[in-house]
Amino acid sequence: VVGVKITNEKKGDASQFPSLLNQTLKKGKVCKDLADGAYDKNKLVGFIRASIEKRSPIYVIEKIGFIHCIMVKPDYLRKGIAKQLLKEAEKWFLKNNVDKCEIDVVSKNTIAIKVFQKLGFETYQNRSVKQL
Repeated sequence: VVGVKITNEKKGDASQFPSLLNQTLKKGKVCKDLADGAYDKNKLVGFIRASIEKRSPIYVIEKIGFIHCIMVKPDYLRKGIAKQLLKEAEKWFLKNNVDKCEIDVVSKNTIAIKVFQKLGFETYQNRSVKQL
C-alpha cells in the first residue's frame, strides 16, 4: 500500500489507539494479544486487534486466533490496508503456533462478509440472538 506503513512496535499496547479499540479488549480466555496500526505518515488510518484464545476442551480446536476488530478509515478503504493488517496478524498467529483464526461479522454487514470471504474466511457457524 503506497504511503501507508503497518507498525507493530508496541504489540499489546492499545493505549496508542482510539477508544473504540480499547473497548474491544477482552479478559479471561486470552493468552496473548496483538494491536497493530496502519499509518499514513503519522496519522492512524487503520488498526487490527487480535488475540490467541484457549477454548474449552469440548472444542476440537483448543487454541485459536481471533480477530476482534479490523477497521480502516473511510478515505483509505479499498487500498489493501485491511488485507495488509490481516496478513500481519496471520504471521503473528503462525509465529505463536496457531494455524486457524476466526472473526465474527454482523450478518447485515454484507460488504465485510464479502471482503473476508475474498481473504479466505469461510462461514462455519451461525449464531442467533433474541431480544428479551
